[in-house]
Amino acid sequence: MEAVADIADMHKNVSNLTLEQGEAMLNVDQKRIFGKIISQKEHEDLLENESSRLLRLDIKPLRMFISGVGGTGKLFLIEAIKCLVDNIWHPKSGEIVCYSSTNRYSRI
Repeated sequence: MEAVADIADMHKNVSNLTLEQGEAMLNVDQKRIFGKIISQKEHEDLLENESSRLLRLDIKPLRMFISGVGGTGKLFLIEAIKCLVDNIWHPKSGEIVCYSSTNRYSRI
């Protein structure tokens, strides 16, 4: 029972974690997704620094579908991604919308 309470407490406090704390708590699959987002940002930065306008036009939006059964950490991953977006894209980012299968959405 104590482990279940720990998990419940972790989900309550997810939004209070720093980027480093959240990233350290990701599992292998979550880290893979998180890494793709970081790679996208690095790719965008590289293209933005290039002098050729044609290369900058090659920047494509990142679209991902994250799924899994209950308890696999989707919400935790989304909260970690929100923190990442706030740290590396915000405030110059456009609108980012995150939809969930519970019909709930939040703007990052």
